[in-house]
Amino acid sequence: VYTPALDLCAHGDSLEDAKKSFETSVNLFFEEAVKRNTLSEVLRENGWKEIKRKWIPPIVIGQDSQPIEIPVPA
Repeated sequence: VYTPALDLCAHGDSLEDAKKSFETSVNLFFEEAVKRNTLSEVLRENGWKEIKRKWIPPIVIGQDSQPIEIPVPA
């Protein structure tokens, strides 16, 4: 599971596990950013805009998957 709006990803043995891991990652991301007082900075770095005291995430204009081949020695 990946979100370009926060540049965070997570994985698991199943989609359900990945979603749970992702939820944990997002919660930790916000907890740490707030604790370090860097939330505004981090959101801006990821393309968010603050408009009238509300944070607006960047708009994803496309999504694509590309196959890759990884050579494995015999």
